[in-house]
Amino acid sequence: MRLRFTRAFCRTRLTVIALSSILASGCLSPKPSGPEYTTGQAQVQRANELLQRAAGANSTQRQALLLDAAHLLYNAENYSGATRVLQQVEQDRLTLHPLARYSLLSAELALQEDNFFVARHHLTHPALERMWRDLPVELRQRWHRHRATVFAILGEEQRSIKEYVALSSSIDDGDEISKIHQQLWQLLTRIPQLDLQKLVNSEKQQVLKGWYQLAQISRSNQGNIEGLQQAIDRWQNNWAWHPGALYPPAGLDDIRAIANRLPRQLALLLPMSSGKLANAGQTIRDGFMAAYYQVLEQGHQPPVIQLYDTAADPDIEAVYRQAVNDGAEMVIGPLARESVDQLNAIGDLPVPTVSLTYLQDAEVPVANQLLQFGLSAPNEARQVADRAWLEGHRRALAIVPDSALGQRTLAAFQQQWESHGGELVQILNYQRGQVDFKAAVKKALLIDQSQQRSNRLANVLGKRLKSEPLHRRNDLDMVFLFSFPEEGRQVKPMLDFFHADDLPVYATSQIYDGKPQASKDRDLDGVRFAAMPWALPGTIAESMIPKANFVANFFALGLDAYKIHQAALQMQLLPETQLFGSTGSLSLDNNQVIRRQPWAEFRGGKVRRARLPDQTQ
Repeated sequence: MRLRFTRAFCRTRLTVIALSSILASGCLSPKPSGPEYTTGQAQVQRANELLQRAAGANSTQRQALLLDAAHLLYNAENYSGATRVLQQVEQDRLTLHPLARYSLLSAELALQEDNFFVARHHLTHPALERMWRDLPVELRQRWHRHRATVFAILGEEQRSIKEYVALSSSIDDGDEISKIHQQLWQLLTRIPQLDLQKLVNSEKQQVLKGWYQLAQISRSNQGNIEGLQQAIDRWQNNWAWHPGALYPPAGLDDIRAIANRLPRQLALLLPMSSGKLANAGQTIRDGFMAAYYQVLEQGHQPPVIQLYDTAADPDIEAVYRQAVNDGAEMVIGPLARESVDQLNAIGDLPVPTVSLTYLQDAEVPVANQLLQFGLSAPNEARQVADRAWLEGHRRALAIVPDSALGQRTLAAFQQQWESHGGELVQILNYQRGQVDFKAAVKKALLIDQSQQRSNRLANVLGKRLKSEPLHRRNDLDMVFLFSFPEEGRQVKPMLDFFHADDLPVYATSQIYDGKPQASKDRDLDGVRFAAMPWALPGTIAESMIPKANFVANFFALGLDAYKIHQAALQMQLLPETQLFGSTGSLSLDNNQVIRRQPWAEFRGGKVRRARLPDQTQ
């Protein structure tokens, strides 16, 4: 069966966790069995027979026949036909069981078109939310599974977790329960630390409380695998009856074995004494060592750290070999892209190595034992494309600087956007430091053409026209903005001025510099952006990180680099492993550490967690 939305989103890793449940469970709607249903043609023929019978049936029978016909058409992949039949169903006349079938099929049809909020609407029908316990077990399991999926896709982690807990309790198969717990665990990795603490304290339902407590102790010991193993042992003793203890998420049972294989000596390769990357190198070092000393203060023994200043020796291969000869069992760095390229060209590396940026050419083969990690605006641009598509947008205006980084970021957004089926309608390039965006925004929105039409009409009529509001182009439904705060504060008011205040604006994390400036940032109100977790309340690292964008981002990178040195082996053995880091939720894919960032928005000049588009509070 063709599931267009699952293929698109699995490619982008946007919803791998959530969508895997759909792929694991098969189609939402039950497929009739029997030889007469073996082909799509037979299913369509049978559906037509049911529709003919429905024409002469009483109301109750008619609804049942229409539902059966819609399911047959859906299973035959005739989605437009199934939609037309469902539109004939009188939803208000349905009792609980048919209503559940109607809502589930409607949700699946919406998902075929990536209409996630429409699917959510059908899966949150008030009657079903009140009486789902009265559904037959098969429908109840489908109900929980697909609510969990859609809530996870839309970022409603707590609601999704509750659905997975309910689903797990309704299943007897241990292997299936373990898979559900793995999906649940990955959602728990997205919840900020302070939120977990509140949930542990406030949750009354004991199974949920146990999950939140397990997630909290895991989060508190990231970067300290020895302490993590001890905390997990205590939790399992205290919660021996808990489903998470009986069917633990993949990876928790392997912590002890992994702890025995951790590197005892690390080499940190950074430019620290001179050069354009020296400030970044120093800041990453400070973040890395802050994490190191935190583990030391907890009474555990961290590895020996050796620092190597790559600015003092331009031969990165020689520095790397020296670090390995000095006993390094893992290398963190280098930071410069050309240096990573040089190391990668060596081929098989002698020890695990975590670079702090990405290869310049993503298509070249990656050396054995090289993991790439870093801050990447192009990667964030891909997340913007994912999120904007998910929220229902299809036609974009991109506003980016005319620089090498700006063009790489634009290319990443465009490739991801078009892979979903989106259209990049217009590109507006600007110069870094530009302060006047009036003419550029006016031209991009085709306000000039509106004015020219008005002038031509006045010439034809031979008289001045009453002043009419000028209209912007109507073939856009979103804006992708890559800018730093100074330019962003100029762009957003110009968009509003030229009648584009209804267009949602999506940005990368560079739009926020970490310094609360409500009077200035009111000009950014409404802008949604992929935020570094440190920029939002609720992370352990928030109080540790200096609040200035350049410093904060690289300090956070240092903190996460320390966590990754301990988690790298686990992430390689179990690719579904995720860490809640200061730069994002971290996972491994094809030798790259992928950062998934939470969504924030400016409201009243302040950075807040982003609401779903249909939320008002």
